[in-house]
This record gives sequence, C-alpha cells and structure tokens, in this order.
Amino acid sequence: KRDEEFKLHVGPSLQGVDNNAEGVDNDAEGVDTDIADGVNKNVRDGTNEHSRAVITERWELGWACLFAALDAINEENFDTVIYIRNQGHTIPEAVNRQMMHYAYHVGQMVYLGRMMKGDDWQSLSIPKGDSKTYNAEKFAQEKGKRHFTDEYLGKS
Repeated sequence: KRDEEFKLHVGPSLQGVDNNAEGVDNDAEGVDTDIADGVNKNVRDGTNEHSRAVITERWELGWACLFAALDAINEENFDTVIYIRNQGHTIPEAVNRQMMHYAYHVGQMVYLGRMMKGDDWQSLSIPKGDSKTYNAEKFAQEKGKRHFTDEYLGKS
C-alpha cells in the first residue's frame, strides 16, 4: 500500500542526475565524481523512473556521492579551491553550501509528502497549534546540556 501512495508526477528536473552539470567543477583532485554513472539505466530498461525503488536508489547514490567526496578530503587537498558556478569556495564553504542546498530539497520533499498525505500527515516537529503546550513542557524542565533529539530517540 505504501508504494501505491508514493505515486508522484515530477517534471524533467528530476529525470536523472547530471554528473557534469554546467559550472560545477567535477575535476577536484582526489575526488571521485563517477559514482552516479549509470543512474539513468532504469529509464532505458523500461523501469518506472518514478517508482519508490528508483527514487530510493537515486537518493542512496546521491548520499554515497557526498560521503565519497567527504572521505576524499585529507590534509594534502584541504586547501583545494572548489569551484561552483565559477565561484571559488574553501572546502568548509563548499560543504556548508551543499548542506544548505540539501536542506532546501529535503524541505521540498517534506512539503510534497504533506500534500500527498493530507489529513493523515504526522508532523515531523511541533504539530500546528501545539507550540504553547510544547514550550510549557520544555520550560518546566531543568536547564541542562542535552541533545534535542534525545527525547525522540528514547534517551531522555
């Protein structure tokens, strides 16, 4: 049933990963940028490119690409200038820029999920209209150093 709920019609911007996007320097020394090669193979073999399996595969390939790039950072290449649309970035600047870009797209996915689920949507944070109750519970606790996810992970 969940796969049936996952039907989504997308425009051409989601129809594949362009590993050589114009203006993106994929030639940074020591960084393997070929990890997404073949990501469009599903389109050619007749698989529904918008299926949950294909979208999940692309999601995993994208994260694998990020982690491969991060793993390639070392003392020898840390001072490398990364060019994004011909703008030079230090590695920390490029990583920060990319993480904000990912956050934007995750927000888009959450928005789409909320539209698709309608009244069945379960809030990922404080449900609408519950801020006063939530804040009252938080301010009733003693001040202390703890991670904000502890209560969701059952560590509180």
